[in-house]
Amino acid sequence: MRAENTKELYETLAEENPEAILFRDPDYTDALVGLAENGHQNLVAVYDAEGCIEWLMRDQEIEYEAAAEWFSYNTMRGLLYADENQRPIVLGYSAFATVDAFSDLAKRTLGLQQAVDDMVTDRKATQALEKEVFASAKTAVREANVVIKHEQQKNELIATKTVEILGRHLSPEGVQKALIELAQSEEAH
Repeated sequence: MRAENTKELYETLAEENPEAILFRDPDYTDALVGLAENGHQNLVAVYDAEGCIEWLMRDQEIEYEAAAEWFSYNTMRGLLYADENQRPIVLGYSAFATVDAFSDLAKRTLGLQQAVDDMVTDRKATQALEKEVFASAKTAVREANVVIKHEQQKNELIATKTVEILGRHLSPEGVQKALIELAQSEEAH
């Protein structure tokens, strides 16, 4: 039942329970629907959660989801730390808070799961690429070693041939002949 005169509600509450908590910052006066006794027989303010969210939407010029999140986080969470004997009653809060909270949690969880899956996939791809690069590097080293060994064998053969040829030709004319044979021998290989 919506109160016709909020001023009277505030006056009654000030007389009956001056310690009662009222929403003043932000001021949800438009969402004040009445007064009621809580479980401790204290008279407290009664607010409509949807009315509070609508007030935030107008006052802050924000969308419903942002206003509901702000109300839940800043207003309702704050009540957890307030004196339970003096807390206002907020109608309609638990129903929408639970649905929205679980919906939001589900969206965030799915988003996190996707991020983790992407990271695992990226890591597996990176590991596969690292293995491929390592295998290619090993193959390249083996091939380079084969080429180096072949070049060493070729150089040893040339050196052996050079010594043989020089041994046969010790005179200056022989050295000239040796150089010619050496050049011909290199062209043959």
